[in-house]
Amino acid sequence: MEPAWIDFYHHVRLSADAAEVFRDLKNPKAALAWNQQAAAMPTGVFTRCPPKRD
Repeated sequence: MEPAWIDFYHHVRLSADAAEVFRDLKNPKAALAWNQQAAAMPTGVFTRCPPKRD
């Protein structure tokens, strides 16, 4: 059985990461290509901040 945290890693998430990497490397053509794949990710699926606790 896979650990629960592995659900975070899927093709769309990795595509978003690749788009950021190529953006930082100043390779806009590759960044845009990866961004098109990442655009399929629903908003709110990934955040860099932990959720607020009430």
